[in-house]
Amino acid sequence: MSTTQLPAWRHSGFWLVFGLLFGSVIVSLIMVYLSLHGRDVPVVADAYDRGLDINEQLARDAKAHQLNLHADLHYDAMQHVLFIQFLGTSPLQAQDLNLRLPHPIDPHQDVNPHLQSLGGQRYAAILPADIHGHHYILLSTHDWRLVGNVDFPFTHATLSAP
Repeated sequence: MSTTQLPAWRHSGFWLVFGLLFGSVIVSLIMVYLSLHGRDVPVVADAYDRGLDINEQLARDAKAHQLNLHADLHYDAMQHVLFIQFLGTSPLQAQDLNLRLPHPIDPHQDVNPHLQSLGGQRYAAILPADIHGHHYILLSTHDWRLVGNVDFPFTHATLSAP
């Protein structure tokens, strides 16, 4: 009786060992690719301080709620002037007010205009002629803040505490 030796690739044990080895190489290559092309953002050194800033913002929001502050905005697209009328119980000082219009995607389109008092609770800010698209509006002092968002050009919007 003669038995012929079968080649190695004809045995199921060969494919089990070779398949596991080949699969682990493929998975390793995929993991290397993902680690190189899907990097996470590194942790910032001032993460604790940023957390404290969030607590400050929450306190400023609560103060705006307490004062029942609101602001009506009117934008004159022809003259590029933003008019602000405050509604609330707190007298405001122009030197304390800060107006920011950050763009949600491109920081180069952020606008930080100067506010001018028009008397009473009314203020105005001259905006650049090329302002367009979606912007957040942050109106604040060291005690409180009002937030909103608009799509330029707009005619009327209201800011309130978040």
